[in-house]
Amino acid sequence: MSAKFVRGVASFKPGHRIEHLKNLPDLRVILVNSKVERNTARMVQTVKERLKKFPEVVDAMFGSIDAISLEAAKILHRPLLEENGGGDGVQENGLGPLGGEQDHHSLQPTRTASVRSSSLSSYVGGGKRNSSASVISATSEKGENVDTFSKLNDLCRINNQLLIALGVGHPKVDLICTTLARYGIHPKMTGAGGGGSVFAFLKPNTPQTLLDMIDGELRSHGFEVWQPPLGGPGVVEHQRRPELFQTPVSSTQCSTPASKHK
Repeated sequence: MSAKFVRGVASFKPGHRIEHLKNLPDLRVILVNSKVERNTARMVQTVKERLKKFPEVVDAMFGSIDAISLEAAKILHRPLLEENGGGDGVQENGLGPLGGEQDHHSLQPTRTASVRSSSLSSYVGGGKRNSSASVISATSEKGENVDTFSKLNDLCRINNQLLIALGVGHPKVDLICTTLARYGIHPKMTGAGGGGSVFAFLKPNTPQTLLDMIDGELRSHGFEVWQPPLGGPGVVEHQRRPELFQTPVSSTQCSTPASKHK
């Protein structure tokens, strides 16, 4: 079966092509469904009213959210240079078509191109399993992922507080945020807010027992919880109908022409 996977993390702004962020950090996320049905039109109207009432204040908040989006993308997008010295679509400023003003709904514009310690990890990966170079690079990348989590965690917290200030919060979402904050995790609302889901990054190497504890506490409040890896498979475009959706043939239709003529 042939299928085209649309996966990873992408940056999108109306009027620009989708930009896929490359060499994502090895992080997991937690996605929590508040089970509160959101009303996008009402949320948009709420923000419009605040913008009309306090235009300079709300514009400044939009600018802050844009800055958060840019900073998050710089952290997430870490393109590696090809062995031949060329890049795989890497540009000098790393911004591509998203170099201008960013949509405040986006959390993933692009990053200045640089070669991180993960490139060293990729390079020495083909050497001896127990070589000192492999150990050093693995340790370096582990520390880097912890630092990456810390920055993204802070950005999510700031972003979510700005969304609350815009009037798109909800008590159920607040409960999720309060619960996760006790574990040092700071989520942010998705979409228009006012309910729906929130997501947050998980600190690398978090013990499974702690993850189970977090999962259990959130589910005890009636929420749905998932802990997928960052940049996993998303939408799938199949070239032909998968076997899973093929109409089964009933037993009465299984007889062959030869058997009918016997």
